[in-house]
Amino acid sequence: MRFLIAISLSVFMSTASAQTGLPAPCDTDFGVYPEVEGQPAENALVDASHVSRTSRRAEDESKMMIALDETGAERMREYTRENIGEKMIVTCDGKAIWRARIAAEFGDRFEIRFD
Repeated sequence: MRFLIAISLSVFMSTASAQTGLPAPCDTDFGVYPEVEGQPAENALVDASHVSRTSRRAEDESKMMIALDETGAERMREYTRENIGEKMIVTCDGKAIWRARIAAEFGDRFEIRFD
């Protein structure tokens, strides 16, 4: 029984970062970027270092709420306030995993979908 618990814990620990709660490989390679001509801009608005916690929806595991630290939240608020109608891209492991058009200012929390 202890052996099965140890295996289960090691599998769980390898799929999520203790620091951010983001699933691997996003735990260190996560970013939110302005979209420039359909591609992520050169510099991220926020990255994994700005994520304070995450949570999944019980009814839909593909959706994740991401909470940002104070610095990340302020960067996101400023950018979204000034760029309503523009697009953003969320990347994980160098791949675009979510795209959205900014409809309103937001900062401390937002939801993405892992498909």
